[in-house]
Amino acid sequence: LVHVLTGSTSKMMCTLHHSPCCRGRWARPRPTMRKPVAVLFLVSSLLTSPTATQGLSNANNAHAYAPPSSRCFSTTDSNSTGSTCSVVAPSKGGNGKVERPRIPVLHYKDNYVCVNKPAGLTVHRSKGTPRRTFVLSTLLKRQLSRKVFPVHRLDHRTSGAILFAFDSKSAGKIHGSLRSDDATKQYVALLRGDLCDDLDVEPGQKISIDKPLKVDGVEKTARTDFTLLASIAGSDDQRNDIESRADFVPSCSLVLCEPIDSGRTHQIRRHAYALGHPILGDTEHGDTRINRWWRNNRGLNRLALHCFSLDLPSWDDESENGGGGDDDGIDDDDNSGIQCLAPLSPELLQVLQGEGMEQLWEEALERDSRLSAEFVDMRGGSFGRNFQKK
Repeated sequence: LVHVLTGSTSKMMCTLHHSPCCRGRWARPRPTMRKPVAVLFLVSSLLTSPTATQGLSNANNAHAYAPPSSRCFSTTDSNSTGSTCSVVAPSKGGNGKVERPRIPVLHYKDNYVCVNKPAGLTVHRSKGTPRRTFVLSTLLKRQLSRKVFPVHRLDHRTSGAILFAFDSKSAGKIHGSLRSDDATKQYVALLRGDLCDDLDVEPGQKISIDKPLKVDGVEKTARTDFTLLASIAGSDDQRNDIESRADFVPSCSLVLCEPIDSGRTHQIRRHAYALGHPILGDTEHGDTRINRWWRNNRGLNRLALHCFSLDLPSWDDESENGGGGDDDGIDDDDNSGIQCLAPLSPELLQVLQGEGMEQLWEEALERDSRLSAEFVDMRGGSFGRNFQKK
C-alpha cells in the first residue's frame, strides 16, 4: 500500500514476486502508472471490507501454524493428574507468545542430560523435517539454556529415554559407552497377536531373533531378545472378525525388547516383523486394518514402542588426553556410568490400562514392577549455562 501511495509500482511488483533485486520488466517504472487511482481505490476497498479482512486473517493463520495431524505427541504437566495436551505445531497462548511443550528431565548432570522424549517428535532437524514444527534438540536447548548434542536417536513415533551431551567430547565418550558390549537398552513394545498361542511361549520366557539387517546396502549382524511379559488371546479369527463383529477382542502381547547389536535402523521393528508379530502402530511393517482398529477404538495414535531403560558402563577418560580431569570434558564424579529409567508415556499407559487390557496389565506388573513408575520431571533450578554441581 505504501508503494502504491508513493507511486513506486515497480518496487511493489518486485516485493510481491519476491525478486532478489529490481531487474527485468518491473525495474522500469511506467509513466502511466505513476498515480494509479483505480488501484488505490481497489486496495482501500479490500482493506476496509470485513469479509476480506477475515479472509486475510485466516490465510495468515493457516500459513503460520499447521493444523493438527494424526501423528501428535502428548505431554503431561507434573502438577496435573494425568491430563494430556497434544502438541504438533507452534501455537500462541493468551499472551500472544508461542507455547512450547516442556520436555521431562529424568537425570541432569554437568555434562549430559537424560530426558523422556514424547512420541511424534523428531530428535533433530533434517532435510525432510517440515518447517514450523517442534524439534527435540531445539526445544531442549531453549529449555535448558545450553547447547545440546544428541548421543543417540529414537524414531519419530517412539518415546522414551534419550541422552544429550553438553559438548562434543562428552557426546563422543558417552556414545562409545553406549556401543560397548556391557551397555543395556530395554524397550517396552506392544505386539500384534498372542505369542503364547502362536509360538508356544510362556510368560517370562525369552525369544531371540538373530537376523542380519541391511544398513545403507550393507548387511550387518543384529540380534534382539524379546521377553514376554503378558498376552491376550482375543477372538478366534483376528483378520475377519475385526470388521464383522462388534464385540471383537484383539490379541496382543506386551514384551520387553533388548537389542544386542544396536545401531541398526528400525532394528526392533524389523525383528518384530520377522517374528511374525509386528509392533502395533507400525505403518511400515504392520497391518493397516489392525492399526486402524487400535487407533479408532483404543486411541493408539502412535507407535507402541517406548525406550524404557538405559544402563551404560563407565567410560575410560585416559584414552584421549592421558588422564582424567576437566580436559576430557567429563569429570570423574560423572564417570560412574548412567542408569536411567523412563516411565511410560501417558498415552501409552492409557492404552495398556484401558478397556479389555486389565488382565494383561496386571500380569505384566507381576513380572516387572518398573512399569508402574510414576511421572518424573526434574525442576530443581533453571539448569542454565551457569549450572554447577555441588
